[in-house]
Amino acid sequence: MGEAFGSIGDPLRSLPETVAVSCLGGTTDLLVHVVCRDTGHLRVLTLQSFTSRPEVSRIETSRVFSFERSGLPVDRGA
Repeated sequence: MGEAFGSIGDPLRSLPETVAVSCLGGTTDLLVHVVCRDTGHLRVLTLQSFTSRPEVSRIETSRVFSFERSGLPVDRGA
């Protein structure tokens, strides 16, 4: 993640609910994949860990109802 996102990326990656943090191009800067036990947990997490940060001006959440891996390998190199 670029230096500009370091101040927010490291704390978000350290959350126990965080699966992955991706730096994006376009109108959305970050995609944070989290796992929560229910919508109440998601609400508390977003309020306490995301919207309370000065770097965050807008947040959008989406729920995943099903997930299936493609089986394609992921290159984790630099």
